[in-house]
Amino acid sequence: MALSCPTGIPQNAISISRMNSLGRCDRVPPPIDMSWRAPDPDMPVAVCLRISQVHTLHPRSRHWAIFWDVPYQDRNIRANRILHVVADQGRKMFINWGPLTKFVSDDDRRSSRELMLGVMDLSSRRRLEAISSHMPTSPTSADWNGQDWIEAVLREAVLHGLFAKDSVESVLVAARAA
Repeated sequence: MALSCPTGIPQNAISISRMNSLGRCDRVPPPIDMSWRAPDPDMPVAVCLRISQVHTLHPRSRHWAIFWDVPYQDRNIRANRILHVVADQGRKMFINWGPLTKFVSDDDRRSSRELMLGVMDLSSRRRLEAISSHMPTSPTSADWNGQDWIEAVLREAVLHGLFAKDSVESVLVAARAA
């Protein structure tokens, strides 16, 4: 069976030869995961794409992350389950730490644009997390960044039936124009 790909997400967005690892280093501890304080609920929730620093950076330089809100005891604090890669400038590599629950500041929210990809139940979100957990990264370069990683995760999610192809494509068009 041939693999289909949403229009605009080239199948070769991440060259196989460059997909060498998750970018993790044994000497660097992972970020703190706050899922013990804000667990992912067993209910359908909106899964979104966050485009950060929309007011200050060139579109190709903006950080993208797949996320969803998770309940937290303090209503003044927003907790998100986040799937993304981060740049380790010292090693010139992107790192995939896997899914993490983080608290999001009001400043982060104000400087970002959030686009809904769809609504998912817990089982589907776990499958999306599994896709992202195994999605390799690439060295930082002028032609590859975390946006390419997000597109690869979304392409796989479409292939696994987690998102509608048209929905993902329209979100990506809007994200690139944000």
